[in-house]
Amino acid sequence: MILQDTNGKFIISPNPVSDDFLTIFSNESIDKQFEYTILNILGQKVSHGLIHSEDHQNNVLIGGLPVGLYYINISQEKKSITLPFTIIK
Repeated sequence: MILQDTNGKFIISPNPVSDDFLTIFSNESIDKQFEYTILNILGQKVSHGLIHSEDHQNNVLIGGLPVGLYYINISQEKKSITLPFTIIK
């Protein structure tokens, strides 16, 4: 399943995730960087990094995370979105 934010700026796939990578697609056409933070169901930060929108597709390594429900927050400046995803093995 593909999950898209309400503005259509970001799409994450696959969901649920059964391999080592969550793919984030961005429709931003100008050179921007976005920060991502992955939170577990308890709200604890378990991973973070940068997304480069000029790539339009970014793979986020999640292979070390256990099975469960997570949230990915993608932010830039004062704007942010949060999308849920599930890891299955």
